[in-house]
Amino acid sequence: LALAGAVYFAQPAAAQTQQGWLTVGKAADPEDDTPFDFVMECLEPRARNSAYPFTLTDPSDPQEVMPYCSGYVVTEVAPLPAGWQFDHVECDGGRWIADGRTVSVSPPALAVIPVTCTFYNELIPGRIIVKKVTSPVDAPDGMFGFDASFGGFSLAGGESHDSGLLPPGTYTV
Repeated sequence: LALAGAVYFAQPAAAQTQQGWLTVGKAADPEDDTPFDFVMECLEPRARNSAYPFTLTDPSDPQEVMPYCSGYVVTEVAPLPAGWQFDHVECDGGRWIADGRTVSVSPPALAVIPVTCTFYNELIPGRIIVKKVTSPVDAPDGMFGFDASFGGFSLAGGESHDSGLLPPGTYTV
């Protein structure tokens, strides 16, 4: 497991009896069933399970983390699935701090209201390179036109065309 640095919070003893919870969700663009691994750390030395691994996909039910700890740190584990990149993490409600793929949630916020933290990922854009090969390379009347779904272009023997960055999808040439 590769974990990023984190900020830890302490919870006053008086707040430990209050009920609250943390829910962790996943949003992937495009939505698919690629699994993303996480680890939740409980920041209480007396905790039975101080590190709890779990996996989420998009769509999937969010992972609920119950309020048995004096603090929580949730990290999306590296490396990410092939072709995916981290975009951001955000939480609604309460106090939280995000540092890359790690989010720390303060228990005082959990004691007052529930907090949902969602991790966002997106497929890495790609490019299509089309290379025209002719025999011989300098064949007469050697310009060839292409009608691609990302734009038309012409090539002579030995030339290539770079589509530039394209969002994930299906393309034709």
